[in-house]
Amino acid sequence: MTKKRKRKIGLSPGSMVYTGHLDSGEKQILVTRYNANDYKEITLKDFNEDKISPVPGHINWVDVRGLEHTDIIEKIGESYSLHPILLENIVDVEQRPKFEEFENGIFIIIDSLKYITESTTIQNTQIALFFGTDFLLSFQEGKDDHFEHVRERISKAIGRIRKRGTDYLAYALIDSLVDSYYLAMDQIEEQIELLETNIEGSESKFIRERILALKKELIHVRKSVLPLREALSKFSRMESELIEASTSVFIRDVYDHVVYIMDLIESFKDMLSGIYDIYIAQISLKMNNVMKALTIISAIFIPLSFIASVYGMNFEFMPELHNPYGYYGILGVMFCISVAMIIMFKKRGWFD
Repeated sequence: MTKKRKRKIGLSPGSMVYTGHLDSGEKQILVTRYNANDYKEITLKDFNEDKISPVPGHINWVDVRGLEHTDIIEKIGESYSLHPILLENIVDVEQRPKFEEFENGIFIIIDSLKYITESTTIQNTQIALFFGTDFLLSFQEGKDDHFEHVRERISKAIGRIRKRGTDYLAYALIDSLVDSYYLAMDQIEEQIELLETNIEGSESKFIRERILALKKELIHVRKSVLPLREALSKFSRMESELIEASTSVFIRDVYDHVVYIMDLIESFKDMLSGIYDIYIAQISLKMNNVMKALTIISAIFIPLSFIASVYGMNFEFMPELHNPYGYYGILGVMFCISVAMIIMFKKRGWFD
């Protein structure tokens, strides 16, 4: 994060510097226009002001793929009179999810979360939305389309989206992104359940690494969800001509989903803490078993060492020194003592 921030040191406010690392490839602008009876979609390879300008009587959705294309974003900003600070926030992917109201529209930043199976990590990509009376601008980091299901609903006129305004379109886009949070949390839950199942059979080092890795991913998710909860809280309580009262109900529903995800994060953190406690307890138990074995061995050899030390003294006159069976007799005594002590320890349950 520090290295990414260094790119902006010394620049004036409003300077557009992409701080991410995802490459979207070719420039792509997807323009979608629709109303209750009409639908049209245009794909552009470069900026064209005539093609992206709003058409009266339609909802105009302009979607830009790739935040590294700052030239296109700047031209769209000029075309729709976006504030320079707003444009700076769009390409700065280290922004917290936020909600802001401007004179000509409402600005929202939200992260999309995706679980990467190969690395078992959570990847977040920044999405920026800005909508006014009859237009909505969306800016997606990377080449993946996070709104495929929403486009399908619009093209096939599924549900109420074709009959509603840009506020409902913004809700639909946010809701689809929040759904990705559920998928990521489901994957994390599966990893936690796998840890719980295999905690006794797996290597101690693997268990510890996985617990710490999952805790790190939960912190990563929390950094996206916590500010989003604050942003949606403002969005749901906002009084604006751009937001219909009927849409506020849906926005509050998405807010409830985000609150539930925050509860899941806290629950998963508690579960991981519990698994870590079990891991520490198992390590202590193994150490105790080792110490118990060493103690039993030491206890058996204490009297044997005493006898051996007595008969290892260099005195000339000792009772059994010249006895032809003295050596075998002492070995027999030592063996009997060892057997007797083992039987005594067994009766007392020291081997359990």
